[in-house]
Amino acid sequence: MRYSLLCWLFLLNQSLYSIDKSGKWLKQIAYYEQESVYKEKIYPAYDVAQFYQLKEIKQDINVDSIDLHLLNACLFYATNKVRIMHNVSPLEMDNRLLKAAILHSNQMAKHNFFDHQNLYNTKLKTLKDRLKICGVDTEKEIGENCHMELLTITARTYIDLAQSVIESLYNSMPHRKNMLRKNFQFSGVGAAIHKNKNGEVILYVTQDFYRP
Repeated sequence: MRYSLLCWLFLLNQSLYSIDKSGKWLKQIAYYEQESVYKEKIYPAYDVAQFYQLKEIKQDINVDSIDLHLLNACLFYATNKVRIMHNVSPLEMDNRLLKAAILHSNQMAKHNFFDHQNLYNTKLKTLKDRLKICGVDTEKEIGENCHMELLTITARTYIDLAQSVIESLYNSMPHRKNMLRKNFQFSGVGAAIHKNKNGEVILYVTQDFYRP
């Protein structure tokens, strides 16, 4: 079972940067605090072709010890693979967008909701609110895709799962437009998981985009 959400906004005539105030929320996310080459260092080091040669992305996922930094990277590169296939320039990772995406996915997992609007935390309510919290005051264009699914397959590699999520978003025309929009230059993708009382594992994914 899979679900997707889309947000696309135009914002004009404001300053580009603000102070990053995301730390108070991010420090509550255990996996974000963990050091990993896949947290930030991977993005400037590898292009799409090089990333797809990494053996780590072909590891089978253990849902009890999933490396979400690695999954985030796989989701980002899988998106760029689609853009390249459509002759669109690949996106650059922006750490502020990564933080905003991780925040929103974890808020959805924590509060068990699926929406672009977070009614459980007014300071993180909208995409614009979240980007401002993470240090982005405005952009000429911003967008957000959200995805949620029940993880039912245990023997699945990181890159297979990432490509499956991106394929699901691609198959929805509005989400595809966000992923392939030529104006978007930067992106960040953040995932979270939640195990419900029945032992089912729910995956939440947020993609944030902008053009400076």
